[in-house]
Amino acid sequence: MCDQKEIYDAVADQIKREDENVAKRINWFLTSQAFILTGLGLIADRNPLLLQGIIKQVGVLGMIISFGVLLGVLGAEFSTKSIKDFWDRNSLIMTCYPQPFGGKWAFIFGIIPRILIPVVFTVIWYIVGFESANLIEELKQNRAGLATPEAAPPAS
Repeated sequence: MCDQKEIYDAVADQIKREDENVAKRINWFLTSQAFILTGLGLIADRNPLLLQGIIKQVGVLGMIISFGVLLGVLGAEFSTKSIKDFWDRNSLIMTCYPQPFGGKWAFIFGIIPRILIPVVFTVIWYIVGFESANLIEELKQNRAGLATPEAAPPAS
């Protein structure tokens, strides 16, 4: 049978590990997004025609990465919740140690940015990949329409 100090240490270590996992996932995620966006900007600056050909694929790639990170963050949050439920089920009340996790509001406010970051990037990649691709196509059609003789205004 474990004493309360061993249980406390195990719970605190598990919560710390899950928090570190989330921090690493978000950090690598933001780094990857910076590289992809920088690459996209360089391509747009140097070779706009190439950008037209790959914009949807890059948008899909960004959405897949964002969704994957969201799933990883949710997995860690579910794990943390199960640890907290274990604590509550076993009525672990430590009088000489602080609770190894925050209360309900700390949990809610802590989880919002962890989930919001990948969700916002998913929306950004949708806009970049699909809405800007549609805009590029419209601009190409407008330019093509202006270049044809029948689209030119009559000379006076």
